[in-house]
Amino acid sequence: MKILFVNVFYKPFIGGGVEITLENLVKGIKKLGNEVKILTLTNEKKIVYENIDDIEVIRIPIKNLYFPNFKIIKRPSDFKIKMWLLFDIYNPLNNKIIENVIREYSPDVVSLHNLQGFSIALWDVLKKLNYPFVQVLHDQYFLCPANFVRGGNICKKQCFQCKVLRYPHKIKSKNINVVGISNFILNKFLSYGYFSDASVKKVIYNSRIFGNEIYLNARRKKENKIIYGYIGTLIKYKGIENLLKIFKYDSFFKKRQLLVAGSGEKNYMNYLKNKYKSDNIIFLGRVSQKYFFPNVDVTVVPSIVEEGLGMSAIESLMFGKPVIVSNRGALPEIVSDNKVGYVFDIYDNNDLTKKLMTFEKNISYFKEQENYIRNYALQNFGYENWIRKWVTTYKELARLK
Repeated sequence: MKILFVNVFYKPFIGGGVEITLENLVKGIKKLGNEVKILTLTNEKKIVYENIDDIEVIRIPIKNLYFPNFKIIKRPSDFKIKMWLLFDIYNPLNNKIIENVIREYSPDVVSLHNLQGFSIALWDVLKKLNYPFVQVLHDQYFLCPANFVRGGNICKKQCFQCKVLRYPHKIKSKNINVVGISNFILNKFLSYGYFSDASVKKVIYNSRIFGNEIYLNARRKKENKIIYGYIGTLIKYKGIENLLKIFKYDSFFKKRQLLVAGSGEKNYMNYLKNKYKSDNIIFLGRVSQKYFFPNVDVTVVPSIVEEGLGMSAIESLMFGKPVIVSNRGALPEIVSDNKVGYVFDIYDNNDLTKKLMTFEKNISYFKEQENYIRNYALQNFGYENWIRKWVTTYKELARLK
């Protein structure tokens, strides 16, 4: 098969976990003998052709106010961001270029991922050309451009403004084939009336590639004091402060160590390090998974935002380490077996502490479950199974032409 993958970014431009997932997916599909190509965006004024890891990448100029990667450009003003989002509701300015790229490549299937900068105008191009395609839902951008976070607060439902701004997405999604990266993300869109008449509606959990490092474990001895871990972006809606408060102020957990891996906005990082300065809380900065997971007994994912999936929890399980996750978004799906961890209720102020204490009482049990936890993760989120599911899906889509 010939498969065209479309996403707002591709390496070396990384916006988040989606780009890592996409790279792993493309390489896995190619390894099975399929032909692959990437269509993405650039902040340059001309089309850029590249070959990355023996994969052809086409970068077309973005036709909006700026290139939306704040790691390489200065964050624009709030007004400029709002104007960018308005243009991105339906932006046909690149349609002719995109049409030419697709006609020239003539793929069997087009796999759409994050379309910021392309906009859903791309759906109409593919319908016009009659190429089978699937929209992969990694987040809630088509419901809310801020993923249900406004001013640092979590939105409980789609507001009137987003209903209006996202009405075109709802209407045009009616016959679009769709894959969600979790039951939560797919069902949420379906509940709002999106993708109502799609021929293909399914869930394929994301995965990660690891080697023998998943068998590393410096924490097997039962007499060791328990070490807790957090790994991920340090931002308010990830719930990091709820965890830090416990380890700084709770009389029992002040005697336990918390390793915090990850980075965030500089001012917020400094705020966290100053407010929660304590001998038992160690900020590691950005570290690799093969360093982090072998050195903790359990990973805590305290998100207060609805997670589309929760890759840090999946990665922890792959290393044989249990997880304690909030009940937000898809996180409970990852811990569907209580032998691999616990789910706590973010609306109960004491429940995270209770689950941490329950883990304390069962630490010996969880250390004995290392192989079970790892096998559970590989069975449900393993890379080879993931690639096979996608190949099956792409073949199913190609037959729809």
